[in-house]
Amino acid sequence: MLRPAAAMVCCTIKGVHRHAAGGVVTTRSRDVPGGRAPSGRAPGAARPREPQIKPVPLTLDLPGLKCFACSAANEYGLNLQFFRRGVEVVCDYTPPKHLQGWYGMVHGGLLCTLLDELGSWAVTGLRRRIGVTRDISVHYRRPVYVEEPIHIAGTLGDEQGPLVKVNGRIGNRRGDLCVEGEITVFLLEEPQFARMIPDGQVPPALKPYFPSAAGAARQLPRR
Repeated sequence: MLRPAAAMVCCTIKGVHRHAAGGVVTTRSRDVPGGRAPSGRAPGAARPREPQIKPVPLTLDLPGLKCFACSAANEYGLNLQFFRRGVEVVCDYTPPKHLQGWYGMVHGGLLCTLLDELGSWAVTGLRRRIGVTRDISVHYRRPVYVEEPIHIAGTLGDEQGPLVKVNGRIGNRRGDLCVEGEITVFLLEEPQFARMIPDGQVPPALKPYFPSAAGAARQLPRR
């Protein structure tokens, strides 16, 4: 990130001098070598570093899961690893060459997939809930190129009932915003999730991410 050059600060002190004989007051300004900036920091002193927020890896122990986006067990998948960093969820990824659309550019459908996965991990990492994408809107601003690192990040937005908005963005290594989107995630209750999966058995690792079954909303039809 480019930072603007620090401004040169020249401090002046108003000197008030009273002539003893005539009682005349005169005022003059003078530069003070080595004077201190209004912030109390000596000129040329380094700015204090902002506190670094250590990313926390987000993982779920789900044997047999072969998610195309995030599972290391899927040999054809993207193998994304998401982290919680403060109030956002982030992921760094370098799209391989075989995911291109137009010449050298990442396929737009793949970029949408990245935001879709971001939405799910955002509610898991920041709300400790399990959800599925209800809808997603994507705005493609700049091309994203294969074999170049990108940064994926998302924060929580408005929440109404079981629906949570996630604001997502994808940037390149130069810091340009390339893709942004809004993902609406439906927060699932445990009975709803059980009815969605083929065997109806909720993995133990997911149970802490569901509220009490007594508060379950409408049931989804079994597939």
